[in-house]
Amino acid sequence: MANNIHLGHGVHTRSNNWVGIGDLLVHAVTQAVADLTAKPLDQLRVLDLACGEGGFSIELGLHGASVLGIEGRTGNIEKARFAAEVLGLDRVTFQQGDVREWTEESIGRFDVVLCLGILYHLEATDAVNLIERCYGICEDVLVIRSAIGLTPNVGVSVNGRNYRGRRYGENVREQFASLDNPISFFPTRASLLNLLADTGFTSVYEVRNPVVPELDDFRDNVTLAAIRGHRAPFLSIPELDEALPELRRPDRRGPSWIWAAALPEQGIYWRLRERLFHTVRRTIWESQRPIESWRNPRR
Repeated sequence: MANNIHLGHGVHTRSNNWVGIGDLLVHAVTQAVADLTAKPLDQLRVLDLACGEGGFSIELGLHGASVLGIEGRTGNIEKARFAAEVLGLDRVTFQQGDVREWTEESIGRFDVVLCLGILYHLEATDAVNLIERCYGICEDVLVIRSAIGLTPNVGVSVNGRNYRGRRYGENVREQFASLDNPISFFPTRASLLNLLADTGFTSVYEVRNPVVPELDDFRDNVTLAAIRGHRAPFLSIPELDEALPELRRPDRRGPSWIWAAALPEQGIYWRLRERLFHTVRRTIWESQRPIESWRNPRR
């Protein structure tokens, strides 16, 4: 199995002293779910999309959660079911299926939805539609782990909204590739965050602790927790409150480092950039402009 799970009596799915970043990520996501939900773990109903061999589902099940894992590959489903059966996890079930095809009528609603390692294995339209459907059945928290596009090469329009990312080819015969689509889509960080806001999630947090050491080295991976809450109105400036639902994060063209900014005190490189482009000064001191202009932020 991809994750190392203790099955009891000193038996593990891998070596008893083997721990990988995948296991540490399971712990980090479980802690985030525990921290961000109003209910104890043993009262949660969790949906684990593209659950693979069931590592996240099994861990949450061990905490008492009711979990449904959906996975497209037969071999993965068999391993996940075996582990759940050996551990006696009657509230953890696995269903073989395509994450693009489930409906609320067929599976119900969930306190927590996990969308880990699947979004960037879909075409752009399918990825957007998946997030919208996740919002529809999610009562509390959606957790996403996804690769993001650092050098976008395509823009797409889905449901009247524009998103940018990197289109790339997949070998569908590989174990961790897409099920059947030969082309998939890395959304940029800005587009992914805009998508979550467009869908209706009221706030988004990045999961950085508990630590997954080597994962920090990957600039093109994020783990996000999106909250389905109630929007708090901005009472200090009522006129701005009307514009806030349309406020989107600029999704600029070109590599992200071109637009990077930092205080000049960070060193000579940043002092030179500020002297040439005045990015920090413009952002902090010259950002005020008419309310209407915030509806269409500058690129």
